[in-house]
Amino acid sequence: MKIAQYGTMVAVMHAIANGLHGLAHIEIPVSLSLLQSLFVGVVIALAPIIAVVLLWTHFYRIGSWLLLSSIAGSLLFAIYNHHIVMSPDHVSQVSFEGWGLLFARHSLPYINCGWIGMLD
Repeated sequence: MKIAQYGTMVAVMHAIANGLHGLAHIEIPVSLSLLQSLFVGVVIALAPIIAVVLLWTHFYRIGSWLLLSSIAGSLLFAIYNHHIVMSPDHVSQVSFEGWGLLFARHSLPYINCGWIGMLD
């Protein structure tokens, strides 16, 4: 069950990174649209939890693919919203003070965490 242990570690790192980033979103504030909030809730938050549960059962292959897919979706969402499209969520639009510093500095490590998760 080495894959279950590794997958759980990746999901926990993912949850911590997203928790900090979500807190920065609330404190700055940078709001999300309804569609973005739905994506974050389902793909970025809920799917990794379901994947970890599956990793510890005989459905571990489905759990692996679900974790890979959710991390990849999260990574693409972060790259697009923080570095490509110009919006209040773009790193250049957030002040580099207080929570904005966490938001901007967290952007690249978050992407690196996504790549680590995709190596599953």
